[in-house]
Amino acid sequence: MPDLLPGARVHVDHQKWDGSPHWQNGDGRYLGTDQWGRWIGVFAGARIYRQGHEFTSDVDSVAVLPSAHWWAARFYDRPPAPDHDPDLVNVYVDICSVPQWHLEETPVRLSLIDLDLDVIRCGETTFIDDEDEFAEHQVSYGYPAAIVQRAEATAGEVLEQVTARTGPFATGVAERWFAALLGLPVN
Repeated sequence: MPDLLPGARVHVDHQKWDGSPHWQNGDGRYLGTDQWGRWIGVFAGARIYRQGHEFTSDVDSVAVLPSAHWWAARFYDRPPAPDHDPDLVNVYVDICSVPQWHLEETPVRLSLIDLDLDVIRCGETTFIDDEDEFAEHQVSYGYPAAIVQRAEATAGEVLEQVTARTGPFATGVAERWFAALLGLPVN
C-alpha cells in the first residue's frame, strides 16, 4: 500500500451481512505491513460505537488485517503480571470477510463484513464466542452455505493459531506494532 504513510488516519467500518453498520472507529492509525498483513493502531481514549452503543477504549490496541484471510485480529495492551487480570481480553479475532481498503476516501476507510464468530484469548484461555448469534444470523440474514462453512473453518483454524501462539499471534509480533504506535503523535 504505497500511498498510505505510517500515521495516516483510518476509519474502521464493520458492517453486518445486509450492509447495515456495525462497530465503527474513526481513530485508527496506519502502522505498516508485514508478512501477516496491514497493521493499524488505536490509542486509548478512542471512541468506538454502533447504533445504541458506545464506549471509549481504555487501552492502546493494534490490529492486523490480512489481505487474503477471513479474519481481523486485535491485540490489547495490558499490564504485565502480577497486576494482570486474567479475565481481560488480550486477543480478539473477528471472523469476517477479507478486509477491504478504500484508499480513495478521506480518511481512508477499512471495511469488513462481520460474520459474528469471534476467537478470544483472555490470559491463557482461548475460545470461540458468539456461536449462538452466528446460528441466529444464518437464518435472519440468510448466510449462504459456503459462507457458513468458510466462517466455521476459519474460526477453527484461528482458534488453533491463537492457542498455539503461532503466526501473527506469536509472542513479540504485536509488540513490534505497539512500539510503532507509541512512536506516533497522539493527535
